[in-house]
Amino acid sequence: MIGLVGIDTIELYSNDPSRLAEFYDSALGIAFETHDDGLVGYVGHAPATRLLLRETPTLVRHIAATSLEWLIEDAARASLHLESLAVAHTSPASADRDGWADALTHVTLTDPDGNRIRLIERHVRRTER
Repeated sequence: MIGLVGIDTIELYSNDPSRLAEFYDSALGIAFETHDDGLVGYVGHAPATRLLLRETPTLVRHIAATSLEWLIEDAARASLHLESLAVAHTSPASADRDGWADALTHVTLTDPDGNRIRLIERHVRRTER
């Protein structure tokens, strides 16, 4: 076992990283700073995960969309916030996984570059089989 403890950096390539940074700031509250390697925002408590937005290299014609899943405290509150910004999203949906599993509530949206974002509120719960 190598002992993974978390994610250090997520890199997203974009034709317009500034537009993407504005979206993540307004929709999810991630503030970005300009660094030599792109726009950097931090998510979570120390050690935080870096979200790095980079300009798409000119030689690259197509980069497949990415799926990001963030843990949140309150899916209903997140949905109301996104509604106030007129950001298209699904309403909080619930799912239960295999009886003795985490139940989760999530909201799904798409950023301006087509990356899927799922905001997940987890609840540990035991259900009878």
